[in-house]
Amino acid sequence: PPPPLLPPTRPLSTTPANHNPRKKRRVRSFFWKPIPEEKVRGKPNIWTLAVRQQQYQIDVRSVEELFGQQEDAASALRGTTATTGTSTRISRSRSFKDNSRNEVSILDSKRGMNVGIFLKQFKKSNRSIVEDIRRGEGKIYGAELLKDLLKLLPDAEEIKKLQAFKGDPDKLTLVDSFMYLLIQVPRFEVRIEAMVLRDEFSPCSAAMSHDIDVIRAATEELMNCEELHAILHLVLQAGNIMNAHKVLCSGCQIF
Repeated sequence: PPPPLLPPTRPLSTTPANHNPRKKRRVRSFFWKPIPEEKVRGKPNIWTLAVRQQQYQIDVRSVEELFGQQEDAASALRGTTATTGTSTRISRSRSFKDNSRNEVSILDSKRGMNVGIFLKQFKKSNRSIVEDIRRGEGKIYGAELLKDLLKLLPDAEEIKKLQAFKGDPDKLTLVDSFMYLLIQVPRFEVRIEAMVLRDEFSPCSAAMSHDIDVIRAATEELMNCEELHAILHLVLQAGNIMNAHKVLCSGCQIF
């Protein structure tokens, strides 16, 4: 929601003091979100610069001709929109109720098949893979494969079943044996996440550093582009004309 209205102050006009355009007819509203006055006044920004650099003035009559509307037509349109919106909400509500249903997720053989496919791509035994995880040796696997492994980790119910097993782990299937050995590693999930972080940290840092440089250069270019400031100033004027019937925050004609 917009901030509460403050007592009116001297408006920050976008037109010269001796030229105060007055609308001859009501125009369509232009949606905007007012910026609080304390974030604009006395600070360097494109809005205060645009007010000082008034190079162009918008043609009020053209705005009225392009965006003017009749009161009766506007009222009818609002009524139609309200009715349509209500109908749409009812339809969506019914559709949501029809499609909502309780689904129960149950681990089946497909899960075991996915884990088996993941393990078979390595020419290593289950014990060797688990030992690499214990020691934090993730370079030989890479971040992407480790992320895939994170998606295949056993859930709480599966961990309980594996912990209840008291037999020989070598007699288990390939998938069950791997999971059984994996849960013996303290905080195995955190270890895998740390391996992913270590593998991705340097590339991500380099990419972020480049992105920061690009953003800084783009910001300076935008702040120094007088042509862009002039266009935004014209948009500001048009918005003030179209929203003249609305009460703006602190009386400032800015958005």
